[in-house]
Amino acid sequence: MILWCYVTYWIHKACSGFADMIFGNKIALLSGDYLLSNSCVELANLRNQELVELMSSAVRDLAEAEFVGLRDLQNAPLPARPKSDTKDYDVLIADNIEPLAVGEAMGNAKAEWTVRHILNAGSLLGKSCQGTLKLAGHPEELQRQGYLFGKHLALAWQAYLDREPFTPGSFGSFSLISAPVLFALQHDPSLYDFIEKGLDNVEDVDYEQVRERVMVGPALELTKNLQNDHSSAALDMLRKLPDSDARTALQNIIAAMQD
Repeated sequence: MILWCYVTYWIHKACSGFADMIFGNKIALLSGDYLLSNSCVELANLRNQELVELMSSAVRDLAEAEFVGLRDLQNAPLPARPKSDTKDYDVLIADNIEPLAVGEAMGNAKAEWTVRHILNAGSLLGKSCQGTLKLAGHPEELQRQGYLFGKHLALAWQAYLDREPFTPGSFGSFSLISAPVLFALQHDPSLYDFIEKGLDNVEDVDYEQVRERVMVGPALELTKNLQNDHSSAALDMLRKLPDSDARTALQNIIAAMQD
């Protein structure tokens, strides 16, 4: 039931994307809202206040993700201007119910990417795993490990997806807040001049020139390392669980993302 919240969110996002082609934007969004409200009703029927609070914080994180950083006039996200004095930033807080400190991360490539994607997906998947273990009556430490597993799995998958537009022969637009772009900005802040052209509309950005600049620097290798770090962290969490078919299936999912 908790994972239903996760699925519902992505259905809601997908409906928005296909709206104009099939049903029209309003009907698509209303369909997503209906599914989301249904999942909330089912969650309430579980009559577990701690679980409701946990999943409510995940929905809050999803909403906050839509307001992080700059956006163009069409509401497409843009990266923050890179900082010259980046510091280590720990996004793993002791109480994952509390909001993340977003402002400190902006302009720091790794921290900004991590915060954006914890809010956008890592929080929901992690808290869904945590909530499932809570419902099953497992101890709090194992619930915490479940959260970390889901969070790292979501981040590993996102890093994997972020690399795809920069494979040889790729063309077209891509996310300007993807890990390769953020790492490239950190390495070469002058690249931000190309990003700023998208303040009115991201279509004004010369994507091919940005792609070329990203591919000649260290950004892709850093993104690969980022993916490997989160994949390894997710596997470490899994190894703390007893052997089972479910654990093997999850390990296979992670292995499928590796080069």
